[in-house]
Amino acid sequence: MLITHTHTDHFVPEELALRSRVFAHIYDDKPLMTVYGNECAGELLKGKTGEWLAYSRLHAFETVDIEGYSVTPLEAVHNGSGDLSTHQVLHEGKPFGRFEEAFVYYIEKDGKALLYAHDTDRLTPPDMEFLKGRRLSLVSLDCTNGILDVNYIGHMGAKDNLVMRERLIQNGSADENTVFVANHFSHNGFPGEEELQAALPGFIIAKDGLEIEF
Repeated sequence: MLITHTHTDHFVPEELALRSRVFAHIYDDKPLMTVYGNECAGELLKGKTGEWLAYSRLHAFETVDIEGYSVTPLEAVHNGSGDLSTHQVLHEGKPFGRFEEAFVYYIEKDGKALLYAHDTDRLTPPDMEFLKGRRLSLVSLDCTNGILDVNYIGHMGAKDNLVMRERLIQNGSADENTVFVANHFSHNGFPGEEELQAALPGFIIAKDGLEIEF
């Protein structure tokens, strides 16, 4: 399990108790479920790991092998709760306060590459430097703000998605064969599929149950 950050719409560690033997009947012949994430995730899992659950700390830009997948956490631009960091952050010249080290993920296997970039603003210069020249097969971008023209740091909307697609193409990370998906919507910014599709030509608009082969 890859954790991006510990906001409760993404990570509720108490629910992992359902993996315990008393509920799931998982015994010694089954491998432990490993939760991969930041330091905050590790803090929340204290006392919960053991015979049925394991935790592995990830660090931005350090690649790990997970069951045949090459996984690299990149840095997200996203405010956090349960903050372990107290420094001030600037993103594209805009200040925002304390944050937890949140991740987006670059995942490779069998010559294909996925960029999973939800709960983040536009990618940072170090992210873009890492991705430079790496050919992405599919990019799934946060579109929480929908078509709203807002300056809400920590999420993106349709306008930001278009900017990120262009930047990734210019970066040599994407081309005409890269599949772009708009994802992670909010009722506060999501106008409806047809209107959002008109604002994002060439994007797939995600929906429940959608499967994409790439």
